[in-house]
Amino acid sequence: MSAVLARFLDNSGSYDGFDAAREPVQWCQDHISSRFSNFRFRHVDTFSPRYNPAGKVRGVELEFPYDSNRFDVTFAASVYTHMLPEEIAHFVAETARVLRPGGHLALFWNSRDLDDPVQSGVEQLLRPIRGTVATQLEGGWRKPLERSPLFGPLEERSFGYEQRFTADDLCDRVASTSYVAALSPLEREELMVRVRALTHGLPEPFPFPYKTEVYVIARLS
Repeated sequence: MSAVLARFLDNSGSYDGFDAAREPVQWCQDHISSRFSNFRFRHVDTFSPRYNPAGKVRGVELEFPYDSNRFDVTFAASVYTHMLPEEIAHFVAETARVLRPGGHLALFWNSRDLDDPVQSGVEQLLRPIRGTVATQLEGGWRKPLERSPLFGPLEERSFGYEQRFTADDLCDRVASTSYVAALSPLEREELMVRVRALTHGLPEPFPFPYKTEVYVIARLS
């Protein structure tokens, strides 16, 4: 997102971002901040089982590293859908703190188009493996936002798009999921056999559709 915005945002505005994963922050500093001085990135040492397992700060304790009333717009890409409700409630409060009154929070992520038989099949295979990992499908991220007195009602839009996959591409995509990567080698191999079976008889490359869901919510004065 920051690389795209760097093409449009001039020195009359600025961009600040943070992440628990050190490597992408370093990449952004090296490749974006080095060219655009109004784009700044920092690493926060918050715990993430996948991206920062040695992190010392819990999500419910993280103070965003910015002054109050600092931003006109904040956004989170595929963040709230992988957090626990108490973490979301804390992030909502921190977001309200750093937003100016009347500013906006934008949330967006990609979700599976379950009208597609391959996507539906993948979801059925992953659901018992996922366990208690939060996802956008359960919609648990909504309640902390809707209960917050700090924000108004959600505005939402959905946009369809598709990737084109071979059977090998699909297996690679599923295998890259964190909870699949955590399986034993035998369990992962058995899952890949079942994933590949979903594509039997399909001409390659086959469509693999998603929905990009976008939510915008205004901070109340």
